[in-house]
Amino acid sequence: MHYLIKIIKNRNFLLILAFILGLSLNHAAVYIKDYLMYILAFMLSISLSAFNFQAFLPLRNTIRPILITLLMNYLIFGGLIMGLAYLFLDDQNLINGFWFITLAPPGVVIIPFILNAGGSIEKPVIGIAGAYLLLFLIFPAGMLLSGMEKAVPLSSLISSLVILIALPLGLSRLMRGKKAQEHLKTYRGRYVDVSFFFIVYTIIGLNRDVFVHQPEKLLLPLLILTLVVFGGSSLLWPILKTTKIPPEKYYSYQLVYSIKNNGFAAVTALSTGIADTALPAAAMSVVLLIYLILFGMRKSVREMSAEIRQEKRQNLKEAQA
Repeated sequence: MHYLIKIIKNRNFLLILAFILGLSLNHAAVYIKDYLMYILAFMLSISLSAFNFQAFLPLRNTIRPILITLLMNYLIFGGLIMGLAYLFLDDQNLINGFWFITLAPPGVVIIPFILNAGGSIEKPVIGIAGAYLLLFLIFPAGMLLSGMEKAVPLSSLISSLVILIALPLGLSRLMRGKKAQEHLKTYRGRYVDVSFFFIVYTIIGLNRDVFVHQPEKLLLPLLILTLVVFGGSSLLWPILKTTKIPPEKYYSYQLVYSIKNNGFAAVTALSTGIADTALPAAAMSVVLLIYLILFGMRKSVREMSAEIRQEKRQNLKEAQA
């Protein structure tokens, strides 16, 4: 029983289960869709509550991590997927869907994955929190520059920004109390995992017919996102090795580059009322699911390899003795 509970609590198991249920038992997705924005707001509130805004002081120390996050998550990642989207796609609804991914902030799941990988977390947290604060400027400006200001009604855009940004920022400050933080220190990761489960399930469930009956519509979005997420992340590693950046920060940079808040992209895309606009977010769910599972497995492989090397060294010492 204990082993079964441990499996159910596993983040990778929950992500895979969300995908399977979205394809097989998707009926609830239609009802959850109306609450998806609030589920995402809850997840953001829980995640941002771990961050003390005093870390922004002095301000000069926060500029660099915020600029690095904006550079990697918006300019490089966003530039690559939009370049490929315009190159390979002629469907404006799909292109708009990629714009919603580009304008989405970094994914909050970056933080627990950096911790699990043993990476450095202080600077990425500042960069991610800064990106969320700047989203009030980034998202409307991006909508105007991309020519999508008419895709989402102004009232809907303002409502989305209030619920997805202002509300989580406010609630996260209320969760900074000592008792709340003691509770969240133990359960924050679980709340984020369960919220992410419902988000993935709903996105996949709403697009089930495309996955099952029209998979060809997803081929190009999947190809573009796979190239950018996996290809870009793989190229980033040897590039980082040529710099003076400490090795313990490599994983942080990889995650900051490759992980978008896909729930935000899906919710804002669904607000257009055009189903195909949400297809890139559905494809992103698949790509990120595989990427995060492999990323988590990589840590286990490294630990196993380290244990094997340690055992070999121990056996060699015993043999020499």
